[in-house]
Amino acid sequence: MDTPGQRGDAGHGGDRGDVRDGGGRPGTLGPAPVDGANGTRDLANRTAAAERLGQQGETARAVHAFGAVLAERLRTGDPLHKDPVKIRLRLAHWLVANQEHDRARTLLEELLSLQVRAKGATSGEALATRGRIADLLVHTGDSTRAVTELRAMLTANLDAVGPDHPRTLATRRRLAHALHDISALAEAAAQLDELSRAYGRAGNRAKQAALRARSERVAAEVSGGVAPPVPQDPAAPDDLVTALDALAPDDPEAEHLLRRSADATGASPRTVRALDDLVARWSGVLPVHAPLLITARLARAEVKGQSGQRSGAAEELADLADALRQHREVAPAGLAAVRRRLAHWQEAAGDHRGAAATVQAALEAQLRTSDPAHRKVLSLRARLATVRTASGDHSGAVAEYRILIAAATAAHGPTSRIALDFRARLATALTAVGDPEGALTVLREVLDHRTALRGPDSSEVAAARRNLAVALVAAGRRPEAVTLLADTATEYEQRLGPAHPHALAARQQLAVARHDGGDLPGALAELALVVARRQQTQGGAHAQTRTAERLLTEWTATAGGADRAKSRRRPRG
Repeated sequence: MDTPGQRGDAGHGGDRGDVRDGGGRPGTLGPAPVDGANGTRDLANRTAAAERLGQQGETARAVHAFGAVLAERLRTGDPLHKDPVKIRLRLAHWLVANQEHDRARTLLEELLSLQVRAKGATSGEALATRGRIADLLVHTGDSTRAVTELRAMLTANLDAVGPDHPRTLATRRRLAHALHDISALAEAAAQLDELSRAYGRAGNRAKQAALRARSERVAAEVSGGVAPPVPQDPAAPDDLVTALDALAPDDPEAEHLLRRSADATGASPRTVRALDDLVARWSGVLPVHAPLLITARLARAEVKGQSGQRSGAAEELADLADALRQHREVAPAGLAAVRRRLAHWQEAAGDHRGAAATVQAALEAQLRTSDPAHRKVLSLRARLATVRTASGDHSGAVAEYRILIAAATAAHGPTSRIALDFRARLATALTAVGDPEGALTVLREVLDHRTALRGPDSSEVAAARRNLAVALVAAGRRPEAVTLLADTATEYEQRLGPAHPHALAARQQLAVARHDGGDLPGALAELALVVARRQQTQGGAHAQTRTAERLLTEWTATAGGADRAKSRRRPRG
């Protein structure tokens, strides 16, 4: 039986759609002369045939076919014309599906270089390609480099189109996801806060509320608190639902629409139903390991999770991971992507032990093909340490951080940024297992190294001082902690402004340290200042504002009770 792209067309010559390589040999799709309308149609047919090969799971043949078509288009036309650009992007997609990540990145970097020379580094086309490179870095586990790319993109977009442009918002959202992947949770929460404010300025209250809730969930991961429920948006974009209802696997826009549905903030039951129907349709015509079907099931899980069905999202992804493990044809990168999202939704559903098991499985799979110091291994191990902490397995987290520190030190040196970051996280884990003195020793070393490398006034040194102060509180050394927190809060306010999240957090920690040390009047004065600033900048409905207000009310009542007790004890006469 002929495969797609191998059938001749008697009406347009026997070699229409013929399968060839560059030398004209049968068996692969290769260059053919482009001559007017017939040549253009021939390339269009070969492009469609190449896409079908990929959708049928024959990713290596799809790569070869798209490569041949791209070579022909580049030989006969402008490389920045929309058609060769589109073919290049599809080739990059199937290279990733075929685990040829370096080739995919090289292909995208070549496109970026052409776009920068022709249109400038801040053009929309160049920034979009940089975004694809960042997505590829995230996909391959190099979220640290992705964060660097996305920060540069965000700066360029802010300069070019401003903070409220859709392009800037999309970049900020991707940056928040990448920051979360590398466990930079405080910065991820800050980016989500900025997104929430931007949608608030635009009057989109549903997205503003959904992003604020997401920010609060990330902030809860930092503090170990309870995340608020996900707000549900009963509305769904009619155009998206309609498109999903009619979407076929061979539609060139299929992947884009699926990613759009997965990226939607505040997904609705209508979107979930549309994706349920789509997966059911496609499961009858595509093998379970087809990349597009995997993308569809990933999208369905994301939409379920965003609509509040966190356990449902985790169950969907667990079923998908089980199915993929049974097929040798599945690219490890695809299974790794499923496991990454499975761990995320397991955590969101409160199943931290399940998430730890998922990340452990992903780490073991990666170690079968990568060196222990490989960036993907380090990224997975760092994730595992974070999940172990959330599950209460602090001893396990300590063990993982010690391995990470040894690997980072061997690869980059003992004073490298990554080694110092892992040492700071180790200190937090040591405090949790009841070794505050060990944590203090590690944090003092980190502070000394950061001060020597960055100077006393850098943001990294301020963060190290704050971490040390928190550890001093845990060790019962409150006077030292109060002094250090006061200095840190003042430094943050002078450098970042009194309303910056870091400044507010440091001053609130100072208030808690004063309170726990018995200085109730000093604690009330500090906390009243924090509450006023949070009300002004975050609003009275924000979770952090409400928490600070509740604490202030409790402390004020305690102070009032103490004053009444003193007055009753005062001798009369």
